[in-house]
Amino acid sequence: MQRVDGAARFPLMIAAALLVLGVASMTTARFVADQPGGHLRPIADAGELVSLIQGQEHILWVSLSGPVTQVTVWGWPESDGEVELGGGMSLTRLDGGTESGILTHDDRPRAVEFEVTGSG
Repeated sequence: MQRVDGAARFPLMIAAALLVLGVASMTTARFVADQPGGHLRPIADAGELVSLIQGQEHILWVSLSGPVTQVTVWGWPESDGEVELGGGMSLTRLDGGTESGILTHDDRPRAVEFEVTGSG
């Protein structure tokens, strides 16, 4: 029978618990538009996590549930008549997280996703 020292197992249990808590506290808030030029609408409970105020060329966002560490923006696919191009994607990592920001765009995006670190 194999015997495992309890003192060696304790730090591993702490590390595993911290990993689970870290993963559990990250939440994604996703907003999508139904059509090009349309307003973004929340998916599931995204509107409870992040609030958006949408203008013609800017989107003001405010986190309602903790710091945002990453914002991803997807554009609409485009075609020149022969070649169909996928929509552009912009990824912004916010070191340390922030509670609000402004997204500037030429064309309204197809989707925006916020990675939110829960505050408790």
